Amino acid sequence: MTKLDKKIYAIETDIQIAVKAFSVEGCWVTHYGATEIDPKYLVYKVCVKSSSEKYKLQQNQQLIESLRTLLVKHHYPSKARAAVTISFDAQDCIDQASQGNAWHHWR
Repeated sequence: MTKLDKKIYAIETDIQIAVKAFSVEGCWVTHYGATEIDPKYLVYKVCVKSSSEKYKLQQNQQLIESLRTLLVKHHYPSKARAAVTISFDAQDCIDQASQGNAWHHWR
């Protein structure tokens, strides 16, 4: 595992902790991308159970700002930070649109 991979996983863990403080449903977090090509090709997905919770979290500017600061906290490459995507999704949306398969839903 590279140093960058360790940072990516540490950020993922901290995203989950941060979101749980704002969410009544809890969440799970995953990531994907082509960071071996360029660290800017990184996407974090925060998944909650309901679309109403998803919309609530998406609109919480305090939460969004705190998630973005995790990239700084973990010394993610500064040139890539602005391009990293942190987005929210809901399991009910994934179930309806993609028969519960998040991988197919996000690609």
